[in-house]
Amino acid sequence: MEELKQAAACADAPALEFEKEGNWIEASLKTLQQMLFHPTSFFKGVGAGAGVKRPLLFSLALFYIMVMSAAAYQLGFHVFSGAAKRVTEHAAADAVAAILGLPVGILFLALFLIVGLPILSISGNLIKAGMYHICLLILGAATRDFTTTFRVVCYSSGIQVLQIVPVIGSIAAYIWGIALDLIGLREAHGTTTGKSLLAVFLPMLLCCSFLAIILFLIAGGVFAAVLKGW
Repeated sequence: MEELKQAAACADAPALEFEKEGNWIEASLKTLQQMLFHPTSFFKGVGAGAGVKRPLLFSLALFYIMVMSAAAYQLGFHVFSGAAKRVTEHAAADAVAAILGLPVGILFLALFLIVGLPILSISGNLIKAGMYHICLLILGAATRDFTTTFRVVCYSSGIQVLQIVPVIGSIAAYIWGIALDLIGLREAHGTTTGKSLLAVFLPMLLCCSFLAIILFLIAGGVFAAVLKGW
């Protein structure tokens, strides 16, 4: 209760966490606005708050919007590009409708929307938060528990909704997302910018290094096989 009082005292604490009248859409939009334009004070409020239900639902809702928008773009692209391949728009649309009209297709789509997307969203946030928190622990910067790191990741992942903007949306979401992760970890855990920066980029560096080692081993094996053949 004390942590919730501290969060409430913060002017830019997540509006969604204090919504009690059922205006979830308005509160979510306000939360997104706070995160985008007042990230420092916003993530201070995130660090002072508690619970993962609402941050998780916030992340999941925006993830649904992003995925459904991407699916709509893909469908529109195939419909219009079909004309260039001497397939009419009606024929392409009819083909899609026929596939979706099948019982198996409907069942698969329903399962993907109800089960698949939540699993993808939640597991992605858990893995990301886990890597960040381990790095914070190594750096001695984890002043709060894993729940705080997970809350930061859930909220910051909402920036991926920018991907609904064609072309530049994905680039903006990626860059802005890294910035929000950095600010979020720094403010929520009360650590330094340097340690927060390391916590964000260390997993990327480790993954890239691991991939480079694998590629080097594969290339070495191929090269050795070629030399042996000579």
